[in-house]
Amino acid sequence: MLNCVCCLTSQDHNSRFIYYSTMFRFLIIIHCSLFLFAQTAADKQNTDIFIYTEKYRFDTVPDNGTYTVEIRNMDGNVNIQGHFGSGMVVKVTHQLHWSALHNGITSKRENIINVFHNEEDSRISIHGPDEDKFPRRESTFFLSIPININLEIETEGGDIRADELQGDIKLITAGGNLNVQSVRGETVLQSSGGDINIQNCQGRFRVHTSGGTIELFENQGQYNVSALGGDIRLSTVKGDVELMTMGGSIFVHNLTGEKLNCRSSSGNIIAEEINGNFFGQTQDGNIQVESLKGLCNLTTANGDINTDYLRGTLVLDATNGNIIGENIFGPIQAYTSSGDIDFKISYDSGSSDYSISLETISGNINVSVPKNLPVTIEAEVQGGKMAGDISSDIPITFLDTDLNIFAKGQVNEGTIPMNLFTGRGHITIREN
Repeated sequence: MLNCVCCLTSQDHNSRFIYYSTMFRFLIIIHCSLFLFAQTAADKQNTDIFIYTEKYRFDTVPDNGTYTVEIRNMDGNVNIQGHFGSGMVVKVTHQLHWSALHNGITSKRENIINVFHNEEDSRISIHGPDEDKFPRRESTFFLSIPININLEIETEGGDIRADELQGDIKLITAGGNLNVQSVRGETVLQSSGGDINIQNCQGRFRVHTSGGTIELFENQGQYNVSALGGDIRLSTVKGDVELMTMGGSIFVHNLTGEKLNCRSSSGNIIAEEINGNFFGQTQDGNIQVESLKGLCNLTTANGDINTDYLRGTLVLDATNGNIIGENIFGPIQAYTSSGDIDFKISYDSGSSDYSISLETISGNINVSVPKNLPVTIEAEVQGGKMAGDISSDIPITFLDTDLNIFAKGQVNEGTIPMNLFTGRGHITIREN
């Protein structure tokens, strides 16, 4: 019985060993099969996209400004590089998905884009492909063109970059950024949802974006710039400038020109190192101007106005906000319906047209003037002592009534008139 039992036990162990060995080999086969299947799927996925390139040459295109290149109905990035001399090259690189294989594009070598050369009209037209035939595609365009050629480009999506051009240019993208450098001529730039960058350019520019930031650096010419829902930034620009943004702020640095206008419907205006007549207006925001020479006219409906180191005529209007000025040389006219006015006046004896008028309906007036400034002071607090008072380092004469407080004073010949008025508040005059 023992031998029998031992025999049965040995057989049972052998059976179990064979069973587990077989299962182990089976699992290894299954694992390897799954790995090979996954690798094959990955390789198939990588082969779903392939690169297809088109190239066109136009050796007879002159560099005399008579030719126009237009691009329509495109979706992709466009890079344009100008060069001296004749001849033009268009290179388009497409990333196509597997659906294009079934259209025979690799075997037939057919063109994806449509290119037309009309020599009589001096025009080259590049139109986009059939979207039904190539629905899944990413394209990049490169154009090497004569520097004096004219451009008309409208893309449905993608960025546009242009460099070294002197013809008339119109660049419009529905959903991308615009970047232009070293462009000369009449230029129109428009984006429905991207940023616009302009650098080292000259000429007349009309620029608009509906959802991005506009930046201008080291430019000359005439610039009409507008943004809907974005900021506008300028640095080192010479020429007439018209800036307008709705829902953004304006930042200006080192601007020179005869006509400098900045408007924001809801945002701040910050300007420094301005040489020219500057006009700033915002409906809901603050205005800050520093280091300006020329006429300065600033208006805000709801915000503060801060000025520093200004030489020229200063006109300030804040419907609801404070007005602050330091180191001011020249005539001043400041008004706020609700807010304080605080000014530190400087004096240049070489300037003749000095006058100071500060008025607030509800707020205090603090003004500091240089010693021995030839000024004639007339100050008034409406509402009498119950509304406010007047204090001065300069000798003044008071005339109190039941309704108002009047004060007058004069230094030297009093050639500079200074009128101070508050409907309700205090007036303080100091010498510095």
